[in-house]
Amino acid sequence: MSADVKELVRKLYEDFWTAGDDSLADAIIATTFVDHHVPPDYPPGPEGLRQWAANTRGGFPDFKINLLRIVAEGDWVACHIEFGGTHTGEFNGIPPTGNRAGAQAISMFRVEGGQLIESWEFADVPAFLEPLGVVLGPVPD
Repeated sequence: MSADVKELVRKLYEDFWTAGDDSLADAIIATTFVDHHVPPDYPPGPEGLRQWAANTRGGFPDFKINLLRIVAEGDWVACHIEFGGTHTGEFNGIPPTGNRAGAQAISMFRVEGGQLIESWEFADVPAFLEPLGVVLGPVPD
């Protein structure tokens, strides 16, 4: 089973995100899929993933994800990724800077019935946003 669940995540990062095969979302993402790291206004399932990807690719047309490490146990998959691209379009209200932005993240996925059903991602968001001129500070009390 470990090889099968790892393959789902490989397809997500390499085929969907990096190669841009949006049609793949229907095959690997459950209709109830919840991605806990994207804003809550995105719908669940494949459509939410496609919308998030369109937003990201709109700001970073050359956006890529490199899968550095992957570990699976049962219906859980953990991976270490590196992601980024060149900021040539608007991204979440940030006008294009022409700068290259990138960072690393740790992602966790839960698999059920041969599809990804839930994910969490802990990314170095400050490192990614800094080249765009966005500096995150402490949250006020």
